[in-house]
Amino acid sequence: MHASDARPLRSTVTSVCGARKVAFLAIDQSKDGKVTEGELVIWFKNRAKKTPSKLTYKPNQIKGALKKRDKNKDGTMSLDEWINESVQKN
Repeated sequence: MHASDARPLRSTVTSVCGARKVAFLAIDQSKDGKVTEGELVIWFKNRAKKTPSKLTYKPNQIKGALKKRDKNKDGTMSLDEWINESVQKN
């Protein structure tokens, strides 16, 4: 692999991380660098109201999403946990 071959991948990862950071900061209402279940619930409810045909609010899905991303098991999701999970999906 040439160094030039890695640039598109690096650029894609950077743009995904940037978009995920913006989303994380929007969800983190307390601005403490962690997303709680309550913050995630509020965000999902608001998103579901704005685009009901694309998103539904289901409490069990939120708990599952938080649990899946909460790698250190502190009950919250850090920016690193949010971005790392998102990047691994892509």
